[in-house]
Amino acid sequence: MNHNCLNGFYEEGYHYYMEISDGVLTVRDYARRIMLTTDISWDEEALEREGKTEIRLSDNVLSKDVQGEPMTMIKKLVYDRDCLEMDYYYTIMGESHYTLKRVEQGPFDHIQILDDEWLPKLQGQWVNGIEPSEILEIKDDELKIMIDNSILVSAKIHVTAQKSYPKLIQICDSDLTKFDFGLYQFITVEPDMLTTRMIVMDARVPLEVFIRPENVGKIELPASVHDPIVSTMTFRGDIAPLIPGPGTFGPQDPSVSDKAPLPQKESESEASGWTCPVCGAHGNTGKFCPECGSPRPL
Repeated sequence: MNHNCLNGFYEEGYHYYMEISDGVLTVRDYARRIMLTTDISWDEEALEREGKTEIRLSDNVLSKDVQGEPMTMIKKLVYDRDCLEMDYYYTIMGESHYTLKRVEQGPFDHIQILDDEWLPKLQGQWVNGIEPSEILEIKDDELKIMIDNSILVSAKIHVTAQKSYPKLIQICDSDLTKFDFGLYQFITVEPDMLTTRMIVMDARVPLEVFIRPENVGKIELPASVHDPIVSTMTFRGDIAPLIPGPGTFGPQDPSVSDKAPLPQKESESEASGWTCPVCGAHGNTGKFCPECGSPRPL
């Protein structure tokens, strides 16, 4: 059988995308960032005989923690009749299984909107609504994060979004190989503000809001900017996934809410609240979603 018979694109459709080319495997995440490039081999006789074979990887680590220890990895990868069956391991969440089907298009072409479509609207300076000394500046395709005029991060960026959640953008390095400015990953774009949360694996942090300098003190900020930092290990249920979609930021633990108790007498519709169209959070009662900061739909 042709050694190149496995060449092609394989897509799970939401989390991972793979490409095999002449004995090299490339794994990308949902933002098309390259997580792993490694040499692979397989049993061609088994493939010829059974139409399936286990793929051996020279390297199987997809990501590492701050100590440099493996955090996510491929435990097993099997080719089976135009599909890749992947056993995936995450040190916090345990094992998961993904099926990636062979496709003709490039990475996530059927769900991604045009790359960098948001860049023109993001140009200029944005000030942290709670800590005005922190400034996020985007000029052309370069992002800077500054505190008290000292540049903490400077990087060329690439911006992607999904058709299902076009206002929820993701920023990564322009070469799609790493994420070096390590503070804000997913950002919800509103007409007069950017809302985001720092990605912290074992804690839930307050909502961050960036506004234009001329709007400081002039617009209302979501109440969740004052949320306390809470360990995610105290939440009931799974830790919120770090991917766009319903419940991206997870349910808010009612035991740590800083909101005053609601009046006892209220209508059923008021008690049920509204559902955020961006992150899917339920039971919202204010002008802004307490999870992602999106305004209440009209």
